[in-house]
Amino acid sequence: MKLGTTMQPRSRWLLRRTSCPARELSSQVGGRKMDDAEELSTLSTLRQQIDELKRALEREKQSREEERRGRTRAEGLLRQNAERLLARQGYTFPPIGILHSPFRQRRGTPRQGLLAPSVRSVLKLEPTVNWDAAMDGMQNFSHVWLVYIFHLNTNVANFAATRQAQRGGEGDSCVPVSEPFAGLRTKITPPRCDGAFKVGVMACRSPHRPNPIGLSIAKLVRVDVGRKELILEGADVVHGSPVIDVKPYVSLFDSLPHASHPSWVQESYAAPMRQVEMTPRALREWDTLTDDSSDLSPHPFDSWEDVRSSLAEVLSMDIRSPHQRSVDASTVHPSRRPQISAASGQPEATDYDEVYGYLGEVVYLHFRVVYGIRKGAGAGVGDTNVTEVVTIERWRGEEQRGEDDWS
Repeated sequence: MKLGTTMQPRSRWLLRRTSCPARELSSQVGGRKMDDAEELSTLSTLRQQIDELKRALEREKQSREEERRGRTRAEGLLRQNAERLLARQGYTFPPIGILHSPFRQRRGTPRQGLLAPSVRSVLKLEPTVNWDAAMDGMQNFSHVWLVYIFHLNTNVANFAATRQAQRGGEGDSCVPVSEPFAGLRTKITPPRCDGAFKVGVMACRSPHRPNPIGLSIAKLVRVDVGRKELILEGADVVHGSPVIDVKPYVSLFDSLPHASHPSWVQESYAAPMRQVEMTPRALREWDTLTDDSSDLSPHPFDSWEDVRSSLAEVLSMDIRSPHQRSVDASTVHPSRRPQISAASGQPEATDYDEVYGYLGEVVYLHFRVVYGIRKGAGAGVGDTNVTEVVTIERWRGEEQRGEDDWS
């Protein structure tokens, strides 16, 4: 029979499944017609080749599987070692951006998110990330969670010094510390509770925590991927805070209306807001600072009126500490009182102590604001429900803003 024409179908199939071309097989038999014995011998050879190929394939599979298992074990060991090291040494997260807010100092920053809902902030994102892709879909959410660092905490430096001392001065930073939270203040006085009692630091939202990590909710005004910015409202976060994550707020899962809390939380929440008024002097100073000839900008607010309304929201919360609410302004050492320059037609700075039971100051956006609470009838401490903006001037820290510029 002729090869490839008169062979049985199975023979032709086996020949096709091998790498031996028909012409090579023909040359092996000298071009002769193969008899049945030769055909059977050829088929037997092909079967042996196929079996050997199958065995080689199976050995390759086993080798790959053993390699995969070995790689998985090695990766698991590396991960376990890294977790042990991080558990002893601590985690490090680079910020995804820096928050630019009107609260240039800790003093005056709201103690909870959305208490001053009109306050506008800008999260300037790390420029090396493809935020066009990473933020795709974020604009469909109305609110977000901000996870950030309390970078102005007074205990941050103390913790760093303690860790450095435990490592032996300028020693290796990878050396684990034996007591990473040495010196931690574990009890604090809740805000707006007049110092009546203390609670554990983990039972409140104090910034002075074992790890200075903050969690705040804010309204998402818009996403500007071109400028790599998120425009936010209501964030109770101080200017310059490093933000390590932003997560969408989902009311279906994040809102628990039947969750319980201590009575002091309810009392703090129900504390009445104060009425805010501006003295004639403060009104004149405001008009001068914000007129059309001013080089200041209301950004990220839409207008100067929005800035003024948000400032009133901040001052309406009575940002005094429990100690400040119990002290007469006239008893405070002059070095700790807000400095008020004399103005035409106004009483001298020393006369303000006769008018106000409390004087304080807050730096907000571009301005240094001195506010006061008038003395009540026959009382040494201000007990009226009105906070007066006494004077407003340009904050001189503006001259050293540098990269903090809002533009």
